[in-house]
Amino acid sequence: GNWSEVWSLEETKMRDYQKKRDANSLETTKINQRIGATTRRASVTYSKDGLLRYGDQFRCLNKMTDGFIGVDVYERYNPGTETFAVTTSPSLEAVFRSTFTIHKYERDLHNDNIVRYGQKVLIRAHSRVYPKELYLQSVQSSPQHYAKISRKQEVTFTSHKDFNCVWIPEHVDPRVRFEMNGEPIKANEPLLLKHAFTTHCLASDHVECLNNYGKEYEVFCHTFLTNNKTQNLIAEKTGRNTIDIPLRSQNDQNVWVFVTAREPSEQFDEAIYDRGPSIGDLLSHVLYTVSQKGIYGLRSLYINLATVDQKRSGLLDTDDFKWGLRNGGVQLTKEEIDLIKRHFSQSNSELIHYVSFINQLRAPLSESRKRLIAGVYERVRAKLGGNVSMESLVRLYDSREHPEVKRLIKTDKESLKEFVANWADRDAGHQVSLNEFIEFYTDISTNVEQEEYFEAIVTNVWNLK
Repeated sequence: GNWSEVWSLEETKMRDYQKKRDANSLETTKINQRIGATTRRASVTYSKDGLLRYGDQFRCLNKMTDGFIGVDVYERYNPGTETFAVTTSPSLEAVFRSTFTIHKYERDLHNDNIVRYGQKVLIRAHSRVYPKELYLQSVQSSPQHYAKISRKQEVTFTSHKDFNCVWIPEHVDPRVRFEMNGEPIKANEPLLLKHAFTTHCLASDHVECLNNYGKEYEVFCHTFLTNNKTQNLIAEKTGRNTIDIPLRSQNDQNVWVFVTAREPSEQFDEAIYDRGPSIGDLLSHVLYTVSQKGIYGLRSLYINLATVDQKRSGLLDTDDFKWGLRNGGVQLTKEEIDLIKRHFSQSNSELIHYVSFINQLRAPLSESRKRLIAGVYERVRAKLGGNVSMESLVRLYDSREHPEVKRLIKTDKESLKEFVANWADRDAGHQVSLNEFIEFYTDISTNVEQEEYFEAIVTNVWNLK
């Protein structure tokens, strides 16, 4: 394959980076400056009784794309208006752009704060994502208003609150939908969101759109009905067949889940962002940010910092440290960089010991995982006849067997390219030691909790069976 081109590409990128750094014109900097504030970790409500309540903070998951709704406040949907693009993304965790609150639109017979099927509700974006309140809306299709890619009914977030922002949660099963109106909604269970004005259902499908956050999926309004008619027992019993009692159910494009916290620890006081984080809070934020970038998140951050360190000293000045972080997808404020500097610089030094910083982020490697990695290394070494060069490793590496490829998260080419890129500071003839092999998989281990999944990542790609 063309794996060796990755090293050449990385060297070219580094030269280009060095030229642009002093001019403050790096494209990654421009993007990260835009998205950094919207991808901070957000609190999610923990419901003790499992019910959804008005004011709860949650994420909204689509069944078809297996992605969470996110708002992009840097992409105005219609120029000159405060309407912003909406997408779903499988990689979205609980951050400011992907968490929302639900609010009652009008008073009704129920005086409690429990969200119920059939009520008119508003879905509001996180208060920290934009200076004004933003509400999920849909506008009836017209030559001026339509979803940009699918051409279906447009869905955006807007600062203009009117009846276009009103939604009605409904039960997914049409056979009981009518009688479920007025019943409490449980968090983490599937439902439909019907637009009150147009009566079309909120939807997302594998309609790809690219933005500053990467590849995501379009959100729009369209009711996807199954081909077969479901026998409706209510209609039979009452002798009614009306629009209030549909005869067909909706497909997965229309099925949503309001996802609340699984553990009480996911709900926290976001005021910590106002009073400034402690070093522990800041390290947790950095680790959380890189973990959202996949299993190589921490490794990639380390490689980006090491690449900037041309002297291989383990030390960087503030500007180089900042650029390395940004290239690794971590956007921090000047105050946060200064906080790191106070904790990871040597006495009377202006240099940050980034290796100590990375070591602080690395989770301790369990003895069982260390034995696993060491055992795989020895088997790989024997298979290569003792020649554990980078070139030999890459040629042996079978990305088709990687769990992420098996799960269709990545292609085999993407997996191989990612593997090579995260050894970017080694040339093709470099002999990889056991300690280097362990360090590589320690960085991956930090982002992988499940033992079986980690074992598959370490072992499957080397064809050791």
